[in-house]
Amino acid sequence: MSLAIPLVDQLKKLAHLQELDLKIDAVKKDQSFLPEVLKTVDADVRELDQRLKVGEAKLKEIEKDHSQLNSALVLNQERMTRAQAKLDASVNAQSYQAAVKELDQLKRLSTSLEQQLEQMLAVLESAQSQLQEFQNQYDRILEKRTEEADVVCGKENKLQGDLGELLSERLRFSEGLDLRMLARYDRVREARSGLGIVPAVAGRCHGCNMVVPPQVYNEIVACVSLHACPSCHRILFVPEVS
Repeated sequence: MSLAIPLVDQLKKLAHLQELDLKIDAVKKDQSFLPEVLKTVDADVRELDQRLKVGEAKLKEIEKDHSQLNSALVLNQERMTRAQAKLDASVNAQSYQAAVKELDQLKRLSTSLEQQLEQMLAVLESAQSQLQEFQNQYDRILEKRTEEADVVCGKENKLQGDLGELLSERLRFSEGLDLRMLARYDRVREARSGLGIVPAVAGRCHGCNMVVPPQVYNEIVACVSLHACPSCHRILFVPEVS
């Protein structure tokens, strides 16, 4: 492989390119997680919205039953008024007894309706209270959703800016690299969990920890030719000792 830049410098640039690519991967991963934050809140919004709809439907049914009971009570009271009038207008024992019996039945029905109405009123107030609580929770979760969206938007803008800077830096460091070496690095990196070049330390590949053949390792140290790990195929280099 004929290189305009010495191999040792090419490998240094490629190693730095690897660092940039890992940072780029991290930024992209953070970007992919941002929508998940809103998805969780959106799920809560949908759940509370469903509770509100169910609660509203339930309240309408209770209000309907309460209204029917109240109408029945009013109607029964009107019947009691008429029955009392019959009683007052009775001219004989038979009509008097019939009016008393009718009025007694209507009074018992009125008492029953009043008790049912009282119980229904308690149920109605409970349903109204529960619906109001759902509404309060819904309002709070919508407010939280708005706040989270603002935070996510701010983070997204920052990550996008960071990504732009990293990609620009990557482009600068890619200049001068042998195109075949760069293509090989990109191909291996894609296949090997984002790592296309790794150090060879003490005769071992730092990517998969496999032993590199001694002759190959010596050539890597001497930097006389480009070598890859026989096992994981990542490009190998020997880092400088600082």
